[in-house]
Amino acid sequence: MNKACEALRTMDEVVERAKESGRRDGPRRIAVAGALDVSLLEAVAEAGRQGIVEAHLVGDRDKILGLWEKLGIGGEEPAVEDVAGDEEICHTVAGLASEGAVDIVMKGFISTSLILRILLSGEYGLRRKRTVSHTAVLGIPGYHKLLIITDGGVVIRPDLEQKCDIIENAVEVSRALGVERPKVVLLGASEVVNQHSGELMESATLAKMCRSARMEGAVVDGPFSFDVAVSRDAAEFQGITSEVAGDADIIAVSSIEEGNIISKTIIEFAGAIFGGLIWGLRLPVSLVSRSDTRMNKMAALSVAAVVSSQLLHEA
Repeated sequence: MNKACEALRTMDEVVERAKESGRRDGPRRIAVAGALDVSLLEAVAEAGRQGIVEAHLVGDRDKILGLWEKLGIGGEEPAVEDVAGDEEICHTVAGLASEGAVDIVMKGFISTSLILRILLSGEYGLRRKRTVSHTAVLGIPGYHKLLIITDGGVVIRPDLEQKCDIIENAVEVSRALGVERPKVVLLGASEVVNQHSGELMESATLAKMCRSARMEGAVVDGPFSFDVAVSRDAAEFQGITSEVAGDADIIAVSSIEEGNIISKTIIEFAGAIFGGLIWGLRLPVSLVSRSDTRMNKMAALSVAAVVSSQLLHEA
């Protein structure tokens, strides 16, 4: 992806960019799989009012419209494709994506593993890259810009080649959010590479691979501990000189558990606003949890819309 205007530094700016894209290109068409999630329906309705998305809801029509009415959302009745059964819902959404009828897929009240299995199957030809991964885009109070953490949602324990792909995916998302040359930190427990730690050794190897021009359009360094990655004071205290230290745009972790725990800890204890995105398919797939707030779901919609709009202009 190419740079998309100036870098977005907060989730409010992401929402505003999504509105601008909607005015310029028209709302992004979004298929919501299993649209029986209260806060998600509210977020979809709000995004629709603001011209960010045009929703296509897939699931039990009577239940969806009943919930829509019960919530008192008002406005024009949404388009609903009446489909029974979770597997059929996922196949319907994958078919819409394959046909180019929608620009974004969003998970609603449905199993994450189920929808990903169907979207990633060869049946619909949606896979664009070898490794598909999850990018958690976080707007964190106290941090000076958006932070991406990857991969905390798809690849359980990536090998070296998969880590390269995951970083490339995150760089593409970051560039769609306007960061011209994303700074990527390879996370580790220490900056001192210990031959007894396979993860640290692998991170050091990966950093060398990326510096050898494999990773165009980004600067990669590490391994760094989390505090060194995001705090210039911590980096200076440790005596670390790096363009990346204390100024990370992207933090690449070594396992799904590591990424998931870090992201959820920041959300719960630092009040971060979170937009999760699956990248590596022909279109963005927005993943939210049922427990996510309406604000987080609005953020996820907006991140996906901005990335989708960038794809449109590169087509």
